[in-house]
Amino acid sequence: PFRILNWHEVVNDTIGDLDFAATYCPLCGTALAFNRNVNGQVLTFGVSGLLFLDNVLMYDHQTESLWSQLLLKSVTGPKFGTFLEWVISEQMIYRNWLEKYPDGKVLSTDTGHRRNYDRDPYAAYFLSPYLLFPVGDIRNDLDTKDWIYGVVINGEAIAFARDGLPSGETFEHTFNGKTMSIIFNESSQNILITDKETGDVIPGLWSFWFAWQAFHNDTALLLEPVL
Repeated sequence: PFRILNWHEVVNDTIGDLDFAATYCPLCGTALAFNRNVNGQVLTFGVSGLLFLDNVLMYDHQTESLWSQLLLKSVTGPKFGTFLEWVISEQMIYRNWLEKYPDGKVLSTDTGHRRNYDRDPYAAYFLSPYLLFPVGDIRNDLDTKDWIYGVVINGEAIAFARDGLPSGETFEHTFNGKTMSIIFNESSQNILITDKETGDVIPGLWSFWFAWQAFHNDTALLLEPVL
């Protein structure tokens, strides 16, 4: 739940034989999961308190290397240059999650930490068009904090503007040699992008526009699909 991730930003967990971390950067609006098993070593991640382009820098307890969430890569320390494996996850309104996964497990707010999980410490920031820290030039295709859904296809980035996505209607889009099948549900705020040829889910994330383009300066942008 975001009410917990707002305060802690990183959750280390295990499902079956998958050791993963669920991470969230409130300043960028970016949530993603990745595999904590890195080259045969299971790492435990925490928040360093440092930022790069307003995006959270994590550290691992085992080597104290720093890792960029949006780069999914270590940027300093013994693990420098090592990439993390992006784990496919879904983001949606809680009531819709309950309908889809009635037997699913939910992280309890009884975390052992003294936090008011009913209060959003970033509420004012989300309502403001301004950033806490500069990130350099921002492309003016969209407003700074407009929502996009970003994916990387064969090394090239593309963003889909949320306001231009049709709700409940599947459409296709070809980018960098791959045809994607895309469906967005406005009420649940859930999106699913699959490879049309294989049916495999393509990992992606919601992000403020400024953050995605800061890490992917040349990103393509689809404002509205052709149906």
